[in-house]
Amino acid sequence: MRNISGKTVAVLLVLTSAPLSGQTVDTNPLRYDPSEFPQWARDLRRFDVITLGAFPFAFFTATFFTDTIRWSQHNWQMTYSPWPLKPAGAYETTDDEKLAILGIAFAIAVGVAVVDLIVINIKRLKKPPLDDNHAIIRRIPSNNVQESEK
Repeated sequence: MRNISGKTVAVLLVLTSAPLSGQTVDTNPLRYDPSEFPQWARDLRRFDVITLGAFPFAFFTATFFTDTIRWSQHNWQMTYSPWPLKPAGAYETTDDEKLAILGIAFAIAVGVAVVDLIVINIKRLKKPPLDDNHAIIRRIPSNNVQESEK
């Protein structure tokens, strides 16, 4: 096999890392335009974010309450107590119970997102439409401080 010298590697590294023909690429992100996506897509994204955000809280709540119900059904024996009070060697949930808890948590999270979607749509329907005489004024911040001082 042929031995490649250090100079050859350095030249190849410089050539591959240099921009071609001196062109520069604008890496600044474009401003987001609210009309870029339809309303249903924005509502679907909000639904998704709220469902995923509510799931950890719903999972903790479902786990705690199912453990508490099981504890009360077994005459408050410490082996069935919920997580913060659970001693060593306490009752472990079965796979079916774990799936049930996941299902309950998912249903609670989706329920929270559905309620949010209903509330947002009711607010949107109650908002009066803007006519041509009432323009929305948006202030766009300047990237250059010196321009705003002029």
